[in-house]
Amino acid sequence: MDLRPLQELADQQTAARAAARDFARRVREALGERIEWIRLYGSLARGDWMGPDESDVDVAVVVREKTEADVRLVLSLAGEQLLRDGFVFSPRVFAPEEFQRLIDRELRLGRDILEEGVLL
Repeated sequence: MDLRPLQELADQQTAARAAARDFARRVREALGERIEWIRLYGSLARGDWMGPDESDVDVAVVVREKTEADVRLVLSLAGEQLLRDGFVFSPRVFAPEEFQRLIDRELRLGRDILEEGVLL
């Protein structure tokens, strides 16, 4: 049995997680102390990510006093990360009260981010 495809996928997952950490670092540098937390969630956090051709990298960012400029900045950084590492990032940017509403309404997105999310 040829294990190369499995090893290649494991290597890609490792690289995608490293890219996620780099993305989080760059977001923190840009938004500073207003960041409450950044979490990797979705298939990469769960361990069932199928590679860059099949899956994106889901990241939730909670930022105090969120503005539209903050959202544009995070999306721009996600685009830069794609060019740097070749992984498609799908960031979701929330103000703390927006994220709390997801939890209060028991919406699956909020639950998934908390339950499967990995702090970056």
